[in-house]
Amino acid sequence: MDGATGQIVSSVNLIPQTWSYGGVAFGVGRVELVGTLPGYRRRGLIREQMDEVHRWSAALGHRAQIITGISHFYQQFGYEQGLAMYGARAGARDRIPRLAPGEREPYRLRPASAADADFLARAEAAARPRYLLSVARDAAQWRYELDGMSAEHAKRYLVRIVEAGPGAAQPEGQAVGYVVHRPGRAPAVTVVAYELLPGVSWLAVTPCVLRAIGAYGEAYVPEGPDDAGRRFERVRLQLETEHPAYEALPERLTERDEQDPEYVRVPDLPAFLRLIAPVLERRLAASVAVGHSGRLRLSFFAGGVLLRFRGGRLEAAVPCPHLGAAEDAGPLRATFPGRSFLQLLFGCRALEELEASFADCRAFDEEARVLLRALFPKQPSLIWPVS
Repeated sequence: MDGATGQIVSSVNLIPQTWSYGGVAFGVGRVELVGTLPGYRRRGLIREQMDEVHRWSAALGHRAQIITGISHFYQQFGYEQGLAMYGARAGARDRIPRLAPGEREPYRLRPASAADADFLARAEAAARPRYLLSVARDAAQWRYELDGMSAEHAKRYLVRIVEAGPGAAQPEGQAVGYVVHRPGRAPAVTVVAYELLPGVSWLAVTPCVLRAIGAYGEAYVPEGPDDAGRRFERVRLQLETEHPAYEALPERLTERDEQDPEYVRVPDLPAFLRLIAPVLERRLAASVAVGHSGRLRLSFFAGGVLLRFRGGRLEAAVPCPHLGAAEDAGPLRATFPGRSFLQLLFGCRALEELEASFADCRAFDEEARVLLRALFPKQPSLIWPVS
């Protein structure tokens, strides 16, 4: 605030959330709405505020902070683009599957209501095991999405229930999933969430969903100047880098948008690794390194971490410097420059992708490579979009 005028000139807010890493819950501080009026920029106002929200987040017990924003800018505050977001597949309108003459739609979409909130929460919960990171949305949050915002709200999405029609494998009228998409915005209708209950065929349902979304796009009448003169041209599924819908229609969703990583900050990496020990141990147990015992010393050049395993259990995760490590730390096994290890930790990139991107990122021996692949596989996440 400008002390002379009382005008608010710069702001940051912190949204406390509970996230899951492979089923292990942890607190997250989501930093959003960061901005400074042009005349007050380059005075260090954001730096002071970031330091303050980091203190708030630590006091709330958060293990990480997340932010969406300007490329590279937030690295100065300890962040790394380590969380994969916004991957998408798209298909032109003429690639949407068509019904055969006389064929009836086996599945249909209807608008969701507050009465569907429990079903929506249950269907989303059933999908979470596919993902590394997720944010649970309970029935109250779904009710807010449905009834808590005005029709003109910038972040309001259209939520639809997928239900069985005539000829479906389920009884007619039974809810089998949901679809969430952005309203309007020609030339593409963007789907930001699509899930089906376990046991429901993606192959059978996805063509019906695309036809319904296509019908919405064809019927959309541009209202604002940004859409003037534009018409519906494609369906875009913004469902991260991997999704069953992509596998169901691989030759129709041929346009690919690569992920746009969000920034993540982990102030105490050894503590976070100890927190997710059950996930790491589960991955080891399912790998060729089942029951592994040994040390895995990783360097980040300005610091590092030592992981000690015994019988497939994570016995310790402690800080370990790049130089002058204790004798019992063992030899250096791999290096990750800067905060690039966060990309591996949060499933954004595979080890080989990091090695191709950073000259100083490498595993020094075969065992280290096998362990890193097993412990930190590339995996998509399920995070509700903020834009």
